[in-house]
Amino acid sequence: MVRIFRIFNISDGILLEHSEKLVEVIDKDTPLFSKFDTTINSNFSQSIKDAISRVYEIKSDTVIIDEMSAKTDLLLSVLGECNKTYSTIAFFVRKAFPGDKNMANIFGANDIANVRKSQEKMAPFMHILEKNVANHRDTLITAGCNEDVINSIPNLRERLLKANSDQEIFKNERSAHTRERIIRLNELYRKVATISEIAQIIFADNEPMLKKYKLPSPVGSTKNSDNLLAD
Repeated sequence: MVRIFRIFNISDGILLEHSEKLVEVIDKDTPLFSKFDTTINSNFSQSIKDAISRVYEIKSDTVIIDEMSAKTDLLLSVLGECNKTYSTIAFFVRKAFPGDKNMANIFGANDIANVRKSQEKMAPFMHILEKNVANHRDTLITAGCNEDVINSIPNLRERLLKANSDQEIFKNERSAHTRERIIRLNELYRKVATISEIAQIIFADNEPMLKKYKLPSPVGSTKNSDNLLAD
């Protein structure tokens, strides 16, 4: 897939703000633009409004990042529950089989350090743990292990798999959303950039009119003393 880049160097928010201000004033000045370029007609203002609406139909980067954070937090929460459950099982394995390192390793003592922080490794680890706990269920219960902890293992594994899957699916969706948003922002930019370019010609000696239609300069630009970008 061809990578899509922004064709503008101001922030998305500034571009949208400028575009929204532009559609509020351009209708009465359309004849001036049309006299220079006949394609800037009475429908041009609506085309900008439509382009703005199309951008707003797509989730903003900020919203997507917040949603991604929520899914990551959920995944980490389930991962934490898996670690806590393992620690509980490991305690009762040591209690039921004191001094038996082989039995401790059967339950994952020699693997947990490499698994603890990895959702990809934790799911199969929990599957093996589930089987081993089932094989020694009565011994662990006799040692004092609560049955609720034992019974929670299959559900925890399924929740971890789902949380991991949801995060991976969202990563792909995020890429698609971002790509489409850039396409639509570029479409909007082309329209308002055309107006800006024309304004710099037809209003070259009319500073108030030029200020209304000229695109804001990016941060650090020396081309315009009115730096309108602020993030």
